[in-house]
Amino acid sequence: MSLASHQLVTAELTYALVLGANLGTAINPVFEGTRDNNPASRRLPLGNLGTRVIGCLFGMALLPWIPTIMSLFTSDSARAVANFHTFFNLAIAVLFCRFCVPMQSC
Repeated sequence: MSLASHQLVTAELTYALVLGANLGTAINPVFEGTRDNNPASRRLPLGNLGTRVIGCLFGMALLPWIPTIMSLFTSDSARAVANFHTFFNLAIAVLFCRFCVPMQSC
């Protein structure tokens, strides 16, 4: 947001950085969760990483149009980056929630 508000990088780059940050935060849990031999402990971190990879691929494909779309909501570049981050995470949640299996009681 700071880079965007000071116009130090292009709009496309700021949105690409948001996608990279989303993907990057999903990698650590994969390394931390895979130390156990229990396959269930790997399921959530790998599922999270997979959904973010797919979301980032779609986000990169839409990257040329994202600045135009975000400018419909606000003219403030820093606010547009924050809005994109929120919209991206909401879109991933809406798209992939249908694949979640409800947790069953033991």
